[in-house]
Amino acid sequence: MADKTLLIHGEQGVGDEIMFATCYPDAIALTGHVVITCEPRLQRLLARSLPKAMVVAVPRGREHLWRMPSELTIDAQ
Repeated sequence: MADKTLLIHGEQGVGDEIMFATCYPDAIALTGHVVITCEPRLQRLLARSLPKAMVVAVPRGREHLWRMPSELTIDAQ
């Protein structure tokens, strides 16, 4: 997936998102671009920790309202 874009959805609770965020650097290293949706409280932390990823805050229960920026094409989720 060297030249692909991966979308990672945050789900479950904040603790689970933090725990699984330890896997994100590996995903970033294997792909061309990573987009991460997360709980709004984690957006600044993840954006600072993962500067090569696009980190987007999406409130729980509002995921269906979030739209991918038109300039991005997602190859895998």
